[in-house]
Amino acid sequence: VLHPGDDGGFMPFVRASADRVSWSAGGSIDLDLEFPAAMAFSIYQTLASAEGTGPTLRNGLSIPLSADPLFAMTFQGRYLGGVIQRPTGLLDGAAKGWVTLKLPPAKAPPSIIGRSVWFSVVSRDPWSSWQWASVAAPVLITP
Repeated sequence: VLHPGDDGGFMPFVRASADRVSWSAGGSIDLDLEFPAAMAFSIYQTLASAEGTGPTLRNGLSIPLSADPLFAMTFQGRYLGGVIQRPTGLLDGAAKGWVTLKLPPAKAPPSIIGRSVWFSVVSRDPWSSWQWASVAAPVLITP
């Protein structure tokens, strides 16, 4: 699904500051959010999947993540303690926002090394169901 920008160009709605993070050293990745201007002051929610890019249909919206336990947990608003910072909130007056992913050194199960986790952000007006979904941003967990 292509997301038309205010100028008619493609808008992914999310851009990651990096595409990998070290399991042993830890690190942070910022997800910069930019939705269409009409979504200013709208609600956003960060979703994740350890299985891939789906898509998964929820309330009529195609979300580019696979439905797995991590997706279900984040869709319900339950987040791993401190790994996803500002997972939900309001976009600003320019329909922008940010989410930070923080992986502490050597805290995640070692089985995650060499695997990717995909993130997508959905947004909606306060009185409606989810209207927009970003592209899936993969993050590879390296040794």
